[in-house]
Amino acid sequence: MSWLRYLNHDWWQTSEIDSLNRKLRHVQRSRSQVDARLREEIDQLSNDLGRALLLLHSLVETCVRKGVLTRDEIRDVAREIDLADGAADGRVDPAALRPPEEQLPERPPTTLEYLRDLEKQPIDSPGEFLNKLERENGPGRL
Repeated sequence: MSWLRYLNHDWWQTSEIDSLNRKLRHVQRSRSQVDARLREEIDQLSNDLGRALLLLHSLVETCVRKGVLTRDEIRDVAREIDLADGAADGRVDPAALRPPEEQLPERPPTTLEYLRDLEKQPIDSPGEFLNKLERENGPGRL
């Protein structure tokens, strides 16, 4: 972007374009910082998962070697836990194993989810709507 653009008859438009370009560069820098932070978090989670798997396999193998548990017992318990979330899919939803006092509160639907649910509901005619209001609130109390 050269200074010759300012010699153009439309200085305001040129300055607005420059302003938008500055904002765009700022957003791009911010986004690249967020992307880098997310990559670091993913790497950390991957490392944590690898360490947790190593510990889990070590504990299972130690229990089997010492005769505390058999592989069949571990397999049976794994199947039982797999069904705790209602699906035999080889994994478990962590929320299904949390005690009720540790359950996360159900989040309210997003605006988009709410509107999609609203679209699925049948639409009453104006007369049906007024009749429904009368039934809910009593006659003459719309």
